[in-house]
Amino acid sequence: MENENKDDLPFVSVVMTVLNMERTIKECLESLINLDYPKNKYEIIVVDGKSKDRTKEIVQSIIDDTKEPEIRLYEKEGLVGVGRNEAFSHSKGDFIAITDGDMVVPSDWLSNLIDGFEDDVAGVGGPNDNADKSLITTAISCIDVQGPSNDVVPLFGDNPYTEEKLSGSDVYTTVCRNTAYRKKVLDDIKGFDERIISCDDPELNIKILKKGYKLKYTPNALVKHHHRSSISGFYRQQRRYAVSQAIVNKIHPELYRRIQPLPFVAFIFLLILIASSFFVPNLIYLVFLIIVVYAALYLGYGLKCAMIKHELRLIYLIPIIVLAWHWAWVVHYPKGLIFRKKVLSGDEEFIKKFSKMY
Repeated sequence: MENENKDDLPFVSVVMTVLNMERTIKECLESLINLDYPKNKYEIIVVDGKSKDRTKEIVQSIIDDTKEPEIRLYEKEGLVGVGRNEAFSHSKGDFIAITDGDMVVPSDWLSNLIDGFEDDVAGVGGPNDNADKSLITTAISCIDVQGPSNDVVPLFGDNPYTEEKLSGSDVYTTVCRNTAYRKKVLDDIKGFDERIISCDDPELNIKILKKGYKLKYTPNALVKHHHRSSISGFYRQQRRYAVSQAIVNKIHPELYRRIQPLPFVAFIFLLILIASSFFVPNLIYLVFLIIVVYAALYLGYGLKCAMIKHELRLIYLIPIIVLAWHWAWVVHYPKGLIFRKKVLSGDEEFIKKFSKMY
C-alpha cells in the first residue's frame, strides 16, 4: 500500500492491553507518540486489566500531557483476548495495529506496517528484537520462541526472519505484539477467543487464513521487546505457552505439531528406561547416552550462540534456558490436555481460577 500523499493514508487504531507494566509503559507510549505517521491519522487505545501498580496513573499522566495523537484508556479485567476485543470495540480505524506495553517502536514502525498491505493481505507483521541486551535476555532472544526476530539463532541453519514472506498457510508468519490487521477482517472472525491464556497469535491467524486471506512478514516493521529478564520469568512464560497450545489445538486441530508433545513423551520414555534398568541393568547405559547426547547438542548450540553474539557465557547459559523451556512443556502441555475441555466449556469461574495458576 504505497501512499505518496499523507492525506491518503488510512486511519489506524494502535491498541494494547496492559497489566502491571509500570516499568515499561512510559517508554512504550512515548515511542508511539513519536511515530512519523501523521498524528491525525492514528489513535492509541490502552486497555488496563486492573493493574495493581502505577500503570494506569502513568498512562493517564501521558494522556493529560499529549494533544495528538488521541490516547484513550479503558479498563477491562480478563485474559489478553478480552482486553484486545475491548480495544477493538472502541477503535475508529480501518486498520488495527496491535502492540504490547513492554515494546518500544521506532518512528517508522506504523508506516512500514501499513506499506506492507496488498489487496489479499489481512495482516502485516515484523520482527520483535531484544530491547535490553542483558545476558539473560540475549540468551532468551537466541531461542525461537518469541516470534520472528533478527536475534534468533536456529539450532541448525541460518536466521529465517531476514527476508519478506507472504503466506496463506503459516500461522506464525506474524505475532500479535507486532502486527496490523484490517479491521473488517477482525470483525469477520469475531476477534480473539477470550477463553485462552496465551497462544492467541496462532488462534487468531488460523481463523484469518481459513477465510482465504494471506499474512505478510516484513523485516522493516521492527519493534524492540523487553524479554523476560530472569530464567524463572521465562519459565512462567513458557508454561503459559505450553498449556495454551494444548487448549488451542482442541479448537483448531490443524495447529497440532508432533514436536509439541515431544518433551513430555521423551521424559516419560526416559523414566521407563530408568525403571526398566532395575530389571535390565545394561539399559542404564542407554539412559546415560541419551543424557550425554542431549547435553552435547545444546552445549554445541550454546557455543554457536556464543560465537554469533560474542558472549562466551552463553555456552553454559543457553543449555539452562533450553532445559527450562523443555521442562515447561513436559509439565504443562499435559495439563492443557487434561483441562482443555473444561476451559473450552466457557465456565467463566473455572477459566478465571485456571488462568490465575498461570
